[in-house]
Amino acid sequence: MEKKRKVSKYMTPYVEMVLERDNIQYTILTEEEFNFFNLSVSNNRFSEVVEDAIALEEQMRLYDNKILVVSLKTVKNKEKLKRLNPKNKPFTLREGDVEKYMD
Repeated sequence: MEKKRKVSKYMTPYVEMVLERDNIQYTILTEEEFNFFNLSVSNNRFSEVVEDAIALEEQMRLYDNKILVVSLKTVKNKEKLKRLNPKNKPFTLREGDVEKYMD
């Protein structure tokens, strides 16, 4: 069953990139202040998509897309980390997860 998920205009392209990367089908309803994504994923999976989108935004903004930025959840998920980083290149944690990792 499809659910409608609210996403800011700023984050929309990053969410789209993650959805396309992960082969998740979606449609977008454009509103004045936000976009709504219609897709069939669980709340937990959509939260993961948003975390990945935030990491992707940081990767492009801070590192000019030259260093992979991942969430702490991705680091803990070895299979996903290997899929996103198949050549095992250096990567960094997204800004919001660095302190959590150090605890």
